[in-house]
Amino acid sequence: MVESEKGRYFLLEGNRQYLPEIGFGQKKQDVFFSINTMPHYLLQNLLSQKQATVYLALLRLGPATILETSKETGISRTTTYRMIDSLIKMGLIKEVIKGRKRLFFAENPQKLIDLIEIEKKAIEAEEKEIKRALPKLKELMKLSEGEPKIRIFEGKEGIREIQKDILLTKDLKSIEEFVPLDEAYRIFPPHKRDHRHYMAKRINVPERVIYSSSKGPILRPIQGPIKRQFVPVSKFPFSLEITVYGNKVALVYTKTKIKAIVLENKEVADSFRSFFDLCWQAKNGPQIEAQN
Repeated sequence: MVESEKGRYFLLEGNRQYLPEIGFGQKKQDVFFSINTMPHYLLQNLLSQKQATVYLALLRLGPATILETSKETGISRTTTYRMIDSLIKMGLIKEVIKGRKRLFFAENPQKLIDLIEIEKKAIEAEEKEIKRALPKLKELMKLSEGEPKIRIFEGKEGIREIQKDILLTKDLKSIEEFVPLDEAYRIFPPHKRDHRHYMAKRINVPERVIYSSSKGPILRPIQGPIKRQFVPVSKFPFSLEITVYGNKVALVYTKTKIKAIVLENKEVADSFRSFFDLCWQAKNGPQIEAQN
């Protein structure tokens, strides 16, 4: 052991080595590891921080009691005992009885290399098992490809996540929507800088909207790539907002709590889109002009 102004250091013999916190040690020369940085190095490779601290303390102290180790590390006696017990099971610490005292000492650091070798063999064995199982796993994946993927969202943040998903959808060709406008305006009151203007500026694909409103046809029938049809609430009192985009369908319910479900499946999306087409064509008579 060597003392320095920055703290205590351990002296190890070996080939050229490097630690980010310390630097290079020259070949056939001494490599110094700081007691302050060594636990972090071990933490990243093999041991937890407390295990590494206890192990290094016993390397420095030699045979020591639980109390002595606890004082040296600043770790409570109970935790020190647990760390020592785990290190004994790993083969890094041994116990000896001297008189009435139970003493613990660190094994040769070479044991660390032995443990790493054991871990490497275990990982290699796991890799072989996974490779053997891979064909079966791929078959399961193929079976699940036809199943709709379902995601659930809650609250206003969930609605914003769906809006982002629409903007990020690749190869978006069209958007179809059923919108209960009274509910939509209750949750997100309209203003000049709301998300509707933001979305309209960034979506450059045909968008068709069938909306209901207790205030009548208040939206423009045509606005850029957006086409709208109004239905009176008295005749069509729907409260579920439905948006079909790409291979996804978003169902948003806001009457009690804001909840949304996004189904991702081409057949499901195409079915909803066909139903929308049916409604759109059925309503494709003379359009009532917006009141403003």
